[in-house]
Amino acid sequence: MEFLLKDYLCAKCAGKLSDKKEPASKAMLASIHNCCSKSPDFIHEKLPILESAFRLFLTNGNTPMTLKEISTELAKVRYGDVYRTSPDTLLRILKSDSYYGLQEING
Repeated sequence: MEFLLKDYLCAKCAGKLSDKKEPASKAMLASIHNCCSKSPDFIHEKLPILESAFRLFLTNGNTPMTLKEISTELAKVRYGDVYRTSPDTLLRILKSDSYYGLQEING
């Protein structure tokens, strides 16, 4: 997971965490959640939907979200793109993930 998270660190946080031999996933997630994701271009309309969804999870501290919550939040940052961010479309896209490690939580 760490190899993937490093790409989402802003320069400031990457510098802070570079002092450590191998920063833990938990520290990187916290940095991304508290600092890096605050940049206005962290999630934008030109990103692929799956990338946007992954960044949304990072923004929210990797907490579980319903499809409706994901849909609502992505529609906001993607300027009202309700077709590609509808819950049905998101379900299909998220289930096809084989890169980010996104998982459905039942219950």
